[in-house]
Amino acid sequence: LRRMVKLKFVDAANITKIDDINDYLHFPDWAYPLIIVYHIPMLICAMGGNILVLYGTLKFNAISMDKVSLIFLEHLAFVDFFIAFLSGTTILITTFTKRWVLGEAMCFIQGMIGYIPTFCELLTLVIISGYRVFVLLKPFVAQNLGKKHGKIIMGIIWGFSIVFCSKCSLLSWDNTHFLILTYWDATHQ
Repeated sequence: LRRMVKLKFVDAANITKIDDINDYLHFPDWAYPLIIVYHIPMLICAMGGNILVLYGTLKFNAISMDKVSLIFLEHLAFVDFFIAFLSGTTILITTFTKRWVLGEAMCFIQGMIGYIPTFCELLTLVIISGYRVFVLLKPFVAQNLGKKHGKIIMGIIWGFSIVFCSKCSLLSWDNTHFLILTYWDATHQ
């Protein structure tokens, strides 16, 4: 009997409880150790690397950059650490138990909180690119920017991310479609 991993769109209205979600989160038994072996080193590298960046910039000022670029870099490392911690630990817990054990509330919270730092990281990358162009085009004006300006920009990014992602998550929760990997027998095709 031939088995395959397929992608399937699942309507959230049809999922009434966590047990229904667990029915869709089924992989073959040989796939779970591979997922774990892949995620543990990735989690260690992502969290460890970002901790080293934060430690090097905050404690030793090891990277010689202007103050605003340094704040953007520290912010990017912090947000990336947060994403790795939040997503990586959830994936590992789910993979170890082979089912979602964190409850329905955590399912909603994980989805909503997962959006916020990811969106924040994307906005930070856009701001870094824009700032570098600004430094090239108006170098004398850029010299007057300090830590206060960088912190204000980071606050605006976090505020916008929280408002935008929370509103989108809450408004679209009832009619969201999930793309879920399902493990089907060849007879279900």
